[in-house]
Amino acid sequence: MNNILVIDPGKGWGHFVSKMYCYQKLAEELNTKIVFLTKKSTQAEHYLKLSSFCEQVIYLEEPKKGIKNFFYNFRVFMKNIHNINKFNFKSCYVFHPSLRYLFFAKFSNITEIWGLGLKFQNFFLKRDRKLYESFFSKTIKNDNEAYEFVRKITSSQKIDYKPIYISDNKNRDTIGIIIASSGNERRWSIFKYIEIINFLKTKNFKKFLIISGIDQENDEKLIQKEIGKDIIFTFTAKKKN
Repeated sequence: MNNILVIDPGKGWGHFVSKMYCYQKLAEELNTKIVFLTKKSTQAEHYLKLSSFCEQVIYLEEPKKGIKNFFYNFRVFMKNIHNINKFNFKSCYVFHPSLRYLFFAKFSNITEIWGLGLKFQNFFLKRDRKLYESFFSKTIKNDNEAYEFVRKITSSQKIDYKPIYISDNKNRDTIGIIIASSGNERRWSIFKYIEIINFLKTKNFKKFLIISGIDQENDEKLIQKEIGKDIIFTFTAKKKN
């Protein structure tokens, strides 16, 4: 079984983790495991190293801003390619619109390259291996790019949410769920979290740590009301460090 390369620098660990169910679907449909090339800020190695669908995590060597760092950045670019070439990948999937990440795959002699194909990236991908049809295509909103891209790659009608399962089957006592965010407009509906908890109940998880903002006590009460008393919750809205 040949592993595949997924390049997704991520915008931080929260944004990166939100796409994991899509990547699990990709691995399952292609009957393979994924090697991720991502930024250290995603902290991917900590929660993916024992997962069933991830083979390894490679952290990107990051460039520096400014023309004075031209030669340094060129060395960094070549080092990233060197790290990729160690695996002899046949297939790569680029979940970012930057040409730089697409060129990592191109210069690594990977034969099958898929990418988002947004803007200038569109000119460097085959028609049947990109999400966006043309340079002028409108961006998919609400961070659904990964979902739609994986649907296209796998020819799937839909992708159901599923948590990250640990391949060694070690039992964990408590599930942590973060409902806090930087503002109301960025918050996911509380009923989405309730849906996730109900799903995890079907997998026999009984204890949950709800990491909340200081203004989310009412959300915690709603979770308790909707889920019922057969589940043990630890709430944090009233807790202070």
